[in-house]
Amino acid sequence: MRTKTLLLAAALSAAGLATSLAQSNVYSLNVVGYYNMPTTNAGLYLIAPSQLDFDGTGVNNTILTTFGTGQGGTPYPNLTHIYAFNKNTGGYNNALFNAGAWIGGVAAVTADGLQSGQGVFFEKLAGGADNLTFVGNVRQGVLNNKPFTGVNIISSMVPQAGKVETDLGLNLVGNNTPPLQAVFRHVSNDPLASPSYRQFQEGLSGWLGAAGEPSVNVGEAFFLRANADATWTRNFTVQ
Repeated sequence: MRTKTLLLAAALSAAGLATSLAQSNVYSLNVVGYYNMPTTNAGLYLIAPSQLDFDGTGVNNTILTTFGTGQGGTPYPNLTHIYAFNKNTGGYNNALFNAGAWIGGVAAVTADGLQSGQGVFFEKLAGGADNLTFVGNVRQGVLNNKPFTGVNIISSMVPQAGKVETDLGLNLVGNNTPPLQAVFRHVSNDPLASPSYRQFQEGLSGWLGAAGEPSVNVGEAFFLRANADATWTRNFTVQ
């Protein structure tokens, strides 16, 4: 099944939580796992740390449950930043790591960038870990992400790689009147990449040009320029 073959660049495991609820025949089975995001070069990475969720609700992630205070037992370097897009201002809120703790705009980053279907910029400093590891629950069932009219930072609500529409179900109506609906993948963490974003435009007849439909990686967030409010629905199960 294509959904399962694309799921996770790392291991998934079924936590044996087949626990009877009261005296009914209802059982709970959580699927948990991890994925690694490579961060070889210093710079900004547009990522989705919440594709594995803290408690399965999609709304209770925090900086500590997603990023923690370091990787592999080593704290993040001081002045490491996480930036979340503020759709109301078009700017960014940021949280700062210093002296072993996250400070600054922690609440805003948590609300705007760390919940299911969102994304943030992580600024890796020289000397930081070469991988970011995220651990948590795979959300299942009917999952609804709601991109709004204008510019969004969004991601798949499950840790799955593939084409955004064909594989991941981002089904939006394109337009032929500029500005065209578009996906922008961030690549500026690659020192050889120019420009900093790769643009994929969608018209009424589908994805345009040689670039065609964009594909994204596990744990990758991206910019979406949407021409209308929409609902990105996944009916997802791995059991």
